[in-house]
Amino acid sequence: MTDAAPPTADAPSAPEPAPAPPPAPAVLRCPRCGNWPTRDGHKPTAEAAAAACGAPCHRCGTTMPARALPPSETGAVSRFFRGIVYAFRGIGFALTRPALWPWLLIPLVLTPMVVGILLVLLMWVTGQASDWLTEWMTGGWEDGWGREGMEWGVTALLWVGVFFVLWVALLEIAKICCLPSSEMISRYVDAYWLGELRDVESVERGLVGAGVAAGTEVSRELIVAVLHAVMILPLKIIIIVFLLPLWFIPLVGGFIWYAIPESVFFSWDYLDLPTGRRGYAFHEKISFLERHRAETLGFGLVVAVIALVPIINVFLFPAAAAGGTLLYLETGRK
Repeated sequence: MTDAAPPTADAPSAPEPAPAPPPAPAVLRCPRCGNWPTRDGHKPTAEAAAAACGAPCHRCGTTMPARALPPSETGAVSRFFRGIVYAFRGIGFALTRPALWPWLLIPLVLTPMVVGILLVLLMWVTGQASDWLTEWMTGGWEDGWGREGMEWGVTALLWVGVFFVLWVALLEIAKICCLPSSEMISRYVDAYWLGELRDVESVERGLVGAGVAAGTEVSRELIVAVLHAVMILPLKIIIIVFLLPLWFIPLVGGFIWYAIPESVFFSWDYLDLPTGRRGYAFHEKISFLERHRAETLGFGLVVAVIALVPIINVFLFPAAAAGGTLLYLETGRK
């Protein structure tokens, strides 16, 4: 038995693998102002993003990073309380600047007018529906206690349903009425924080500075925000009905049933103002809230508690927009 012959020295070797292509440059927003690194504010191509790395932002001058900032090492509890602080910071910001006071007062006049008109229309529709249902259900009945009892029962059930829907929708109606003021206050905070207020004296006299949109201008972002608030109302009603079993939890069930969805919706509403102006897509907004869920839930919880106080809530809803905008601007991972 002979040994196998050793391989010859000139045997061909396996080809070396080709080097991996370099990773595509990240397309990132400015970590300070949140804008895309283009002059027109639109999302750049990969080539344009690569060229922007290390260059100053066109809006605020911050150096554009080459990669996303690392996640915060702060614990979730600390970030939750940080979100709570942002709500109070925003309220204090708005209350201490006379330029913003007119925008705080406008919803106090507009909201009761809108709610009153809707309530009158709702009462008329409910009365018509009650008469029609009663006639349909008791058409063959003779007058007597049975027919009267059915009429009272149908009317009572209708009004219970109407007041439930009105109670759920009332906060959304108030938020929609506050949207113009919230948008203007958010724009003011944007320009103030980024140092774009060119005429501070005129701002302090109650006018709008050159770096902020004029109060009479109805922007495209505001229209989109109003439509979004109207479209999200059915989703909110569905979630509230779905979470009704939480009422069976002793002592805290009712508050949890209210606070969980409202914290999410309020944080979405007020972060939608600065992100909408920067052209965030829907998935970008979801991603932002997901990355900063602790801060946004803390912020939304404070606004949800304020919303329980009549009249005060309508006054402070626009002020909360300042807190949401500050939270966005001072968050690095945009």
